[in-house]
Amino acid sequence: MSAALSESKPKARKDHRCYWCGQLIKKGTQYCRWSAVEGGEFYNTKVHLECGSAWRELPEYEAEEVWRGDHHRGCTCERNRCKCEPSLTLEEEK
Repeated sequence: MSAALSESKPKARKDHRCYWCGQLIKKGTQYCRWSAVEGGEFYNTKVHLECGSAWRELPEYEAEEVWRGDHHRGCTCERNRCKCEPSLTLEEEK
């Protein structure tokens, strides 16, 4: 079980990778950062603002089972099962 410590919405000082969709969070853009402790380990999770909103829409039991890059940007559908308009893939981003 994890214990949430804080949530902030800073501007990126460098590029990061979104935990939700796996796409780049570019330097200078605002993103959502969650800090938590789970099993005695400290974690910072960084996601696009729209990906953070999508994550919050999930029921708690599903929100705890999210894996890095499993979803499309800002979408609650899982990759390869998305009914939404697809966003950029990692390959298109380069």
